[in-house]
Amino acid sequence: MRYRTRLIVEIIRRLRGYTAADSIRLLLLLPFITIVSFIARRINSIRKAILRKYKSTELLDLLGKLIKSTYLKVIISKRTVLLIRSNNLQEDFSIATLMHEPFVAKVFKPGLGDVVIDVGAHIGSYTIRCAKMVGEKGIVIAFEPDPENFKMLLLNIKINDLKNVMPFPYAVSRDDGIVELHRSRFLALHSIVRMPQEYIGSINVKAITLDTMVKMLNIKRIDWIKIDVEGGEIGVLEGSTNTLKASKKIIIEVDKNDLGKVLKIAKAFGFEIKVLSENYLLLLSSQDHDFP
Repeated sequence: MRYRTRLIVEIIRRLRGYTAADSIRLLLLLPFITIVSFIARRINSIRKAILRKYKSTELLDLLGKLIKSTYLKVIISKRTVLLIRSNNLQEDFSIATLMHEPFVAKVFKPGLGDVVIDVGAHIGSYTIRCAKMVGEKGIVIAFEPDPENFKMLLLNIKINDLKNVMPFPYAVSRDDGIVELHRSRFLALHSIVRMPQEYIGSINVKAITLDTMVKMLNIKRIDWIKIDVEGGEIGVLEGSTNTLKASKKIIIEVDKNDLGKVLKIAKAFGFEIKVLSENYLLLLSSQDHDFP
Protein backbone atom coordinates (compact mmCIF):
# COMPACT_ATOMS: atom_id res chain seq x y z
CA MET A 1 0.00 0.00 0.00
CA ARG A 2 2.95 2.32 0.64
CA TYR A 3 3.97 2.02 -3.03
CA ARG A 4 0.41 2.80 -4.13
CA THR A 5 0.31 5.89 -1.92
CA ARG A 6 3.57 7.16 -3.41
CA LEU A 7 2.27 6.44 -6.90
CA ILE A 8 -0.96 8.38 -6.30
CA VAL A 9 1.02 11.33 -4.89
CA GLU A 10 3.29 11.26 -7.95
CA ILE A 11 0.30 11.18 -10.30
CA ILE A 12 -1.34 14.13 -8.60
CA ARG A 13 1.94 16.05 -8.80
CA ARG A 14 2.38 15.40 -12.51
CA LEU A 15 -1.16 15.31 -13.89
CA ARG A 16 -2.97 18.25 -15.42
CA GLY A 17 -6.30 18.44 -17.24
CA TYR A 18 -8.90 17.18 -14.81
CA THR A 19 -11.62 19.60 -13.73
CA ALA A 20 -12.45 20.91 -10.25
CA ALA A 21 -15.44 18.55 -10.20
CA ASP A 22 -13.11 15.66 -11.08
CA SER A 23 -10.83 16.61 -8.18
CA ILE A 24 -13.67 16.72 -5.66
CA ARG A 25 -15.07 13.42 -6.94
CA LEU A 26 -11.64 11.76 -6.64
CA LEU A 27 -11.04 13.04 -3.12
CA LEU A 28 -14.47 11.89 -1.91
CA LEU A 29 -14.24 8.44 -3.46
CA LEU A 30 -10.54 7.73 -2.98
CA PRO A 31 -10.90 6.07 0.47
CA PHE A 32 -13.73 3.84 -0.78
CA ILE A 33 -11.88 2.82 -3.95
CA THR A 34 -8.69 2.13 -2.00
CA ILE A 35 -10.54 -0.24 0.31
CA VAL A 36 -12.38 -1.98 -2.55
CA SER A 37 -9.16 -2.38 -4.53
CA PHE A 38 -7.39 -3.82 -1.46
CA ILE A 39 -10.20 -6.29 -0.74
CA ALA A 40 -10.60 -7.24 -4.40
CA ARG A 41 -7.04 -8.52 -4.49
CA ARG A 42 -7.78 -10.89 -1.64
CA ILE A 43 -11.36 -12.07 -2.14
CA ASN A 44 -11.87 -13.74 -5.49
CA SER A 45 -15.65 -13.28 -5.75
CA ILE A 46 -15.32 -9.51 -5.23
CA ARG A 47 -12.47 -9.35 -7.71
CA LYS A 48 -14.59 -11.06 -10.38
CA ALA A 49 -17.53 -8.72 -9.74
CA ILE A 50 -15.31 -5.66 -10.13
CA LEU A 51 -13.70 -7.10 -13.25
CA ARG A 52 -17.13 -7.52 -14.83
CA LYS A 53 -17.96 -3.89 -14.12
CA TYR A 54 -14.61 -2.12 -14.56
CA LYS A 55 -12.41 -4.63 -16.42
CA SER A 56 -9.65 -3.90 -13.90
CA THR A 57 -8.90 -4.03 -10.20
CA GLU A 58 -6.08 -1.51 -10.48
CA LEU A 59 -6.73 1.45 -8.23
CA LEU A 60 -5.52 4.02 -10.74
CA ASP A 61 -7.70 2.62 -13.51
CA LEU A 62 -10.71 2.86 -11.25
CA LEU A 63 -9.80 6.46 -10.49
CA GLY A 64 -9.36 7.15 -14.20
CA LYS A 65 -12.93 6.06 -14.87
CA LEU A 66 -14.14 8.84 -12.57
CA ILE A 67 -12.42 11.56 -14.60
CA LYS A 68 -14.55 13.14 -17.31
CA SER A 69 -11.64 14.37 -19.43
CA THR A 70 -10.62 11.99 -22.23
CA TYR A 71 -6.96 12.96 -22.02
CA LEU A 72 -4.77 14.15 -19.18
CA LYS A 73 -1.39 15.84 -19.37
CA VAL A 74 1.63 14.38 -17.63
CA ILE A 75 4.26 16.98 -16.83
CA ILE A 76 7.59 15.48 -17.91
CA SER A 77 9.69 18.62 -17.63
CA LYS A 78 9.31 22.38 -17.84
CA ARG A 79 8.85 22.27 -21.63
CA THR A 80 7.64 18.71 -22.18
CA VAL A 81 4.25 17.10 -21.57
CA LEU A 82 2.67 13.83 -22.60
CA LEU A 83 -1.02 13.22 -23.14
CA ILE A 84 -2.33 10.00 -21.65
CA ARG A 85 -5.76 8.34 -21.67
CA SER A 86 -7.84 8.67 -18.53
CA ASN A 87 -9.47 5.30 -19.28
CA ASN A 88 -6.02 3.67 -19.33
CA LEU A 89 -4.53 5.68 -16.50
CA GLN A 90 -2.48 3.01 -14.73
CA GLU A 91 -0.68 1.77 -17.83
CA ASP A 92 -0.28 5.08 -19.67
CA PHE A 93 1.01 6.95 -16.62
CA SER A 94 3.60 4.29 -15.85
CA ILE A 95 4.82 4.32 -19.46
CA ALA A 96 4.75 8.12 -19.80
CA THR A 97 6.89 8.58 -16.69
CA LEU A 98 9.12 5.57 -17.53
CA MET A 99 8.45 4.11 -14.08
CA HIS A 100 8.37 0.65 -15.64
CA GLU A 101 11.96 0.76 -17.00
CA PRO A 102 14.14 3.48 -15.44
CA PHE A 103 17.26 1.49 -16.36
CA VAL A 104 16.54 2.17 -20.05
CA ALA A 105 15.88 5.86 -19.53
CA LYS A 106 19.19 6.15 -17.68
CA VAL A 107 21.26 5.22 -20.75
CA PHE A 108 18.96 6.17 -23.64
CA LYS A 109 20.18 9.74 -24.03
CA PRO A 110 20.91 10.76 -27.62
CA GLY A 111 22.85 13.96 -28.27
CA LEU A 112 22.22 17.00 -30.41
CA GLY A 113 21.95 16.15 -34.09
CA ASP A 114 21.57 12.40 -33.56
CA VAL A 115 19.44 10.13 -35.74
CA VAL A 116 17.15 7.92 -33.61
CA ILE A 117 14.80 5.09 -34.62
CA ASP A 118 12.08 4.15 -32.13
CA VAL A 119 10.58 0.76 -33.00
CA GLY A 120 7.49 0.25 -30.89
CA ALA A 121 6.88 3.90 -30.00
CA HIS A 122 3.53 3.36 -28.24
CA ILE A 123 2.26 6.83 -27.17
CA GLY A 124 5.67 8.46 -27.64
CA SER A 125 7.32 8.31 -24.22
CA TYR A 126 10.79 7.86 -25.70
CA THR A 127 10.03 9.50 -29.04
CA ILE A 128 9.14 12.84 -27.45
CA ARG A 129 12.08 12.82 -25.04
CA CYS A 130 14.53 11.90 -27.79
CA ALA A 131 13.15 14.55 -30.15
CA LYS A 132 13.85 17.17 -27.48
CA MET A 133 17.38 15.84 -26.95
CA VAL A 134 18.44 15.68 -30.60
CA GLY A 135 17.19 19.19 -31.38
CA GLU A 136 16.29 20.71 -34.72
CA LYS A 137 19.29 19.18 -36.51
CA GLY A 138 18.45 15.67 -35.33
CA ILE A 139 15.60 13.36 -36.29
CA VAL A 140 13.49 10.67 -34.65
CA ILE A 141 11.79 8.02 -36.79
CA ALA A 142 8.98 6.38 -34.83
CA PHE A 143 6.99 3.22 -35.63
CA GLU A 144 3.72 2.28 -33.92
CA PRO A 145 1.28 -0.07 -35.69
CA ASP A 146 -1.68 0.07 -33.30
CA PRO A 147 -4.20 2.73 -34.42
CA GLU A 148 -5.15 3.83 -30.90
CA ASN A 149 -1.55 4.15 -29.75
CA PHE A 150 -0.56 5.84 -33.02
CA LYS A 151 -3.28 8.45 -32.51
CA MET A 152 -1.81 9.23 -29.09
CA LEU A 153 1.68 9.38 -30.60
CA LEU A 154 0.51 11.99 -33.13
CA LEU A 155 -1.22 14.00 -30.40
CA ASN A 156 1.94 14.02 -28.31
CA ILE A 157 4.07 15.13 -31.25
CA LYS A 158 1.60 17.94 -31.92
CA ILE A 159 1.21 19.14 -28.33
CA ASN A 160 5.01 19.38 -28.00
CA ASP A 161 5.24 21.22 -31.34
CA LEU A 162 7.90 18.87 -32.71
CA LYS A 163 9.05 19.18 -36.30
CA ASN A 164 11.85 16.62 -36.13
CA VAL A 165 9.74 13.45 -35.71
CA MET A 166 8.70 11.18 -38.58
CA PRO A 167 5.90 8.87 -37.33
CA PHE A 168 4.80 5.78 -39.25
CA PRO A 169 1.80 3.52 -38.45
CA TYR A 170 3.73 0.39 -39.39
CA ALA A 171 4.94 -2.76 -37.69
CA VAL A 172 8.63 -3.44 -38.23
CA SER A 173 9.46 -7.00 -39.20
CA ARG A 174 11.72 -9.23 -41.28
CA ASP A 175 9.65 -8.72 -44.46
CA ASP A 176 7.56 -6.00 -46.06
CA GLY A 177 3.86 -6.76 -46.36
CA ILE A 178 0.75 -7.17 -44.24
CA VAL A 179 0.76 -8.83 -40.81
CA GLU A 180 -1.74 -9.52 -38.06
CA LEU A 181 -1.41 -7.38 -34.96
CA HIS A 182 -2.75 -9.30 -31.96
CA ARG A 183 -4.18 -6.74 -29.58
CA SER A 184 -4.42 -6.79 -25.79
CA ARG A 185 -6.55 -4.91 -23.30
CA PHE A 186 -3.17 -3.76 -22.01
CA LEU A 187 -2.32 -1.35 -24.81
CA ALA A 188 1.44 -1.78 -24.55
CA LEU A 189 1.34 -5.56 -25.09
CA HIS A 190 0.14 -5.80 -28.72
CA SER A 191 2.24 -8.23 -30.76
CA ILE A 192 2.60 -9.53 -34.31
CA VAL A 193 4.19 -12.81 -33.21
CA ARG A 194 2.19 -14.06 -30.22
CA MET A 195 -1.18 -13.92 -28.50
CA PRO A 196 -0.81 -11.39 -25.69
CA GLN A 197 -2.22 -11.47 -22.19
CA GLU A 198 -5.88 -10.33 -22.15
CA TYR A 199 -6.20 -10.80 -25.94
CA ILE A 200 -9.09 -8.79 -27.45
CA GLY A 201 -8.76 -9.46 -31.19
CA SER A 202 -6.50 -9.00 -34.21
CA ILE A 203 -6.23 -6.46 -37.02
CA ASN A 204 -4.20 -6.31 -40.21
CA VAL A 205 -1.41 -3.70 -40.33
CA LYS A 206 1.32 -2.80 -42.77
CA ALA A 207 4.77 -4.19 -42.00
CA ILE A 208 8.08 -2.87 -43.24
CA THR A 209 11.73 -3.70 -42.67
CA LEU A 210 14.14 -1.15 -41.32
CA ASP A 211 16.31 -1.71 -44.38
CA THR A 212 13.42 -0.72 -46.63
CA MET A 213 12.55 2.37 -44.61
CA VAL A 214 16.13 3.57 -44.19
CA LYS A 215 16.72 3.22 -47.93
CA MET A 216 13.44 4.99 -48.71
CA LEU A 217 14.33 7.92 -46.44
CA ASN A 218 17.96 7.97 -47.62
CA ILE A 219 19.27 7.85 -44.06
CA LYS A 220 23.07 7.94 -44.00
CA ARG A 221 23.74 7.47 -40.29
CA ILE A 222 21.94 5.91 -37.31
CA ASP A 223 23.05 6.79 -33.80
CA TRP A 224 20.38 5.00 -31.76
CA ILE A 225 17.75 2.33 -32.29
CA LYS A 226 15.27 1.32 -29.58
CA ILE A 227 13.42 -1.96 -30.21
CA ASP A 228 10.50 -2.98 -27.98
CA VAL A 229 7.95 -5.01 -29.94
CA GLU A 230 6.66 -7.71 -27.59
CA GLY A 231 8.47 -10.76 -28.94
CA GLY A 232 9.04 -9.52 -32.49
CA GLU A 233 12.58 -8.30 -31.89
CA ILE A 234 14.26 -11.12 -33.86
CA GLY A 235 12.18 -10.25 -36.91
CA VAL A 236 13.22 -6.60 -36.62
CA LEU A 237 16.90 -7.56 -36.51
CA GLU A 238 16.61 -10.03 -39.39
CA GLY A 239 15.03 -7.34 -41.56
CA SER A 240 17.80 -4.85 -40.73
CA THR A 241 20.97 -6.35 -42.23
CA ASN A 242 22.18 -3.11 -43.81
CA THR A 243 20.78 -0.93 -41.04
CA LEU A 244 22.70 -2.79 -38.34
CA LYS A 245 25.96 -2.17 -40.19
CA ALA A 246 25.46 1.57 -39.80
CA SER A 247 24.00 1.60 -36.28
CA LYS A 248 26.01 2.75 -33.28
CA LYS A 249 23.82 1.95 -30.27
CA ILE A 250 20.81 -0.33 -29.95
CA ILE A 251 18.57 -0.80 -26.91
CA ILE A 252 16.53 -3.95 -27.32
CA GLU A 253 14.00 -5.83 -25.23
CA VAL A 254 14.80 -9.54 -25.31
CA ASP A 255 12.49 -12.43 -24.52
CA LYS A 256 14.45 -15.11 -22.67
CA ASN A 257 13.57 -17.62 -25.38
CA ASP A 258 15.17 -15.36 -28.01
CA LEU A 259 18.28 -14.38 -26.06
CA GLY A 260 20.57 -16.83 -27.85
CA LYS A 261 19.47 -15.61 -31.30
CA VAL A 262 19.86 -11.95 -30.33
CA LEU A 263 23.36 -12.55 -28.96
CA LYS A 264 24.33 -14.43 -32.12
CA ILE A 265 23.15 -11.59 -34.38
CA ALA A 266 24.79 -8.96 -32.17
CA LYS A 267 28.15 -10.75 -32.23
CA ALA A 268 27.95 -11.31 -35.98
CA PHE A 269 27.69 -7.54 -36.48
CA GLY A 270 30.47 -6.77 -34.02
CA PHE A 271 28.40 -5.29 -31.21
CA GLU A 272 29.61 -5.18 -27.64
CA ILE A 273 26.83 -6.42 -25.35
CA LYS A 274 25.85 -4.82 -22.06
CA VAL A 275 23.03 -6.07 -19.84
CA LEU A 276 20.65 -3.32 -18.67
CA SER A 277 18.15 -5.57 -16.91
CA GLU A 278 16.69 -9.06 -17.08
CA ASN A 279 14.88 -8.15 -20.30
CA TYR A 280 16.95 -5.39 -21.92
CA LEU A 281 20.32 -5.29 -23.64
CA LEU A 282 22.43 -2.39 -24.87
CA LEU A 283 24.38 -3.18 -28.04
CA LEU A 284 27.38 -0.95 -28.75
CA SER A 285 29.10 -0.86 -32.12
CA SER A 286 32.86 -1.31 -31.92
CA GLN A 287 33.20 1.09 -34.88
CA ASP A 288 31.28 4.06 -36.15
CA HIS A 289 29.94 3.13 -39.57
CA ASP A 290 27.86 5.20 -41.96
CA PHE A 291 25.97 4.04 -44.99
CA PRO A 292 28.05 4.22 -48.17
